[in-house]
Amino acid sequence: MPETSRSNLLMQQQEILFKAFFQWFLRLNHRSIRHKVIDLGAWWEESTGHPIPLGGILARRALGRARIEAFDVALRASVEYAYAHPDTVRAYIRAHAQEMDEAVMQAHIDLYVNQYTLDYGRDGEAAIFDLMDRAEKAGLVAPSTQSLFVA
Repeated sequence: MPETSRSNLLMQQQEILFKAFFQWFLRLNHRSIRHKVIDLGAWWEESTGHPIPLGGILARRALGRARIEAFDVALRASVEYAYAHPDTVRAYIRAHAQEMDEAVMQAHIDLYVNQYTLDYGRDGEAAIFDLMDRAEKAGLVAPSTQSLFVA
């Protein structure tokens, strides 16, 4: 009986995440990785020269500029609090993490909460524009003449 082929998309940027979390996941599911086809993070950075746009906060424009700006201020205050009180945040994350040891937890924090969290700067903005341009050209999102950035 032929073996069925399965593909997995692993998005990771730090080797510790791959070694710790994904190896645990693969063992749990009795699977192994035979070979890597492409490292999408490396491909993005090499082909665009931009940082990887891992995530973003979206707001419906119908909320109005004042509400969106108030939300932006609250988000900034939350991230600044997290930076100022890392032990409090770490305790909260630990309480809600699933099967995560300290090193993997810290690697996730370092990967997803970094200098781009508070200010993605020109490099981050260029990455977002590039991603959206590619999505429009691929027909994944509708073209828009409105600004991507409201606040």
